[in-house]
Amino acid sequence: MATAETLPRLRHHKASGRAVVTLSDATTGKRRDFYLGDYGTLDAHSAYAELLARWTARGRTLEHVKPAPVQASPSAGCVAELCRDYAKHIDAKGGISDKHKECIKRAVRITRQWCGALPVAEFGPLALQDVRRAMLAVRFGKNVSKRWNRSTVNRRVRHVVRMFRWAVAHERAPIALPTALACVEPLKVGEFDAPEGQTVKPVPPAHVDDIREYVSSVVWAMVQVQRYSAARAGEVCAMRPMDLDVSGKVWLYRPATHKNAKRGHDRVIYLGSKAQEAIKPLLAGRAVDSRLFDPRESMAERRAANATKGKPRRDGQKPTSTRTPRKVGEQFTTEAYQRAITRACKASGVPHWTTHQLRHLAATNARKEFGAEAALLVLGDKSTRLVDVYAEKDHARAQEVIAKIG
Repeated sequence: MATAETLPRLRHHKASGRAVVTLSDATTGKRRDFYLGDYGTLDAHSAYAELLARWTARGRTLEHVKPAPVQASPSAGCVAELCRDYAKHIDAKGGISDKHKECIKRAVRITRQWCGALPVAEFGPLALQDVRRAMLAVRFGKNVSKRWNRSTVNRRVRHVVRMFRWAVAHERAPIALPTALACVEPLKVGEFDAPEGQTVKPVPPAHVDDIREYVSSVVWAMVQVQRYSAARAGEVCAMRPMDLDVSGKVWLYRPATHKNAKRGHDRVIYLGSKAQEAIKPLLAGRAVDSRLFDPRESMAERRAANATKGKPRRDGQKPTSTRTPRKVGEQFTTEAYQRAITRACKASGVPHWTTHQLRHLAATNARKEFGAEAALLVLGDKSTRLVDVYAEKDHARAQEVIAKIG
């Protein structure tokens, strides 16, 4: 089985301001530093990619390995220029979330770092596989120990292929290039020692209830809405009074934007009595075009609660903290929403769970009570395959059936 090889990192030599990479000789074990121009520039990254390519081609030996002269500026037909223009196109594109844009730009950034100096016309399946190997070597997390899993790497590679498809549409790449890149098959299970992602399970209801005392009333209302409606975290964060139809027994929530809007799909989220109960206190006196769940209200509640825990100040005593209060936006981001839950899990001693598991919980309950078709309607997805992804199968029911027929 092939293993993902760790690539030497491009570092900042602070004394000179230059970029430096240390390569070792696989035969002799000797190490050598290569300085590649000003740190943080496209020229340095291009020289870094070319140097690693020559070093790898020579079996990771240092014989006759020299850095290429740093170019004054990249040519208009190189991959680096295409990556920069495509990143600007993604930034300006509507209909996709900021989180998804960042995922695309990460893939583009690695492509630019690894093959930036290569002419667009010379980028082919082998270069794409080189980029994929670089993605397999990506490390992140607090201890820089995590790696992108196999499905994540496959998605990032598809982002790169779409970039070259965009280049063809703008007459910046050969028309046959995307077809050639599509011939690179996705990573299979166990290939290149790529880690597998963990299967998302529904959060146990008791773990949800246990964090109640450790989150603000605003965050708890968000949790309740998502728990009983199977809405996505981003849809809950973006909820506004004007998006709600409260005329019926079951309220209807139609998000202004949603994941599948670009496919022409209609998105309706159904809110029952429990979700309505969480929402009603927040509707009073709120502007119809404002966010229903305001992070500023949540922050004020947290600060008030923290103030009551401290010792009372003496008359005339000034606050000990001189920090400027942190500015809070008008809308929760999915990351801020998740952080609030993560803090509450840690404070309550509950195993960590995510907002995505709340969606799984709602779908699983719908499937268990009313079947797969009901779960599909609640999720708002078109593919029946996703029912098995989001809704945990009822193994107890299967055992009951087998016990009767077997």
